[in-house]
Amino acid sequence: MKEKNGQEISIKELFEKDAKKYLGQQYLEVLGERDVTLKNSLAYLFKVLSVRTALSIQAHPNKELAQKLHEEFPDKYKDPNHKPEIAIALSDDFMACYGFSSAEKILHNL
Repeated sequence: MKEKNGQEISIKELFEKDAKKYLGQQYLEVLGERDVTLKNSLAYLFKVLSVRTALSIQAHPNKELAQKLHEEFPDKYKDPNHKPEIAIALSDDFMACYGFSSAEKILHNL
């Protein structure tokens, strides 16, 4: 993101600069009280993806493994949090898992 003066600022720096403005009072009261690290960071990442082209498959560790990986490899796993995801289709003709191989074909290839 760019500030008014044209300098780039990371979203983390933005939240640290004015958490109430960018995260909201209710977020800070509810989640910030639950976890002190959420007082200047976002508990989730909102992504909007276009599925006109194939998307890569991602695997995310659970909370326990994410914390362990972050401790052992902080240069690679920069965040100790898990990354649960949800997909919501914004059109009526969305087909999830379209184009995946059948279970039989996957087993044969393995």
